[in-house]
Amino acid sequence: MGFQKAILFSGHFEMEHFSAITEGIKKATSIQGEFMTALNFLQGRVKELEDVTLTWPYAGDHAAEWETSLMLEYYPDLVHMEHAPETIELDMAGLPEYIRKRYPRRASRGYGRKLRRAIITAGVAMVRKVLG
Repeated sequence: MGFQKAILFSGHFEMEHFSAITEGIKKATSIQGEFMTALNFLQGRVKELEDVTLTWPYAGDHAAEWETSLMLEYYPDLVHMEHAPETIELDMAGLPEYIRKRYPRRASRGYGRKLRRAIITAGVAMVRKVLG
């Protein structure tokens, strides 16, 4: 079809998933492939805090403030905060320390709106740069 570039976007943050996409890009040698996630879009905005129990601005997580807040922004009817645990603890290799213990009940639609706007703004800029 004549495509020269392909951008693959994923909201799923599992290493096995990333590896599968990266391997697929390597096999499609006739197309320049780029793989991006919302975390790529916000890399320059993440502010590391000394206290890992705090909500890190623009930092992703797994089923806690970041993801739950985005769900509250996009699909609030699907989120039942009364069932959200106070904390979750993840024991996955390679996770940054701030993701290991997270606090889903801190999620809010306001934080989700802030994330959505930042992701879209930065994402559009990054896609334009790649397509140059």
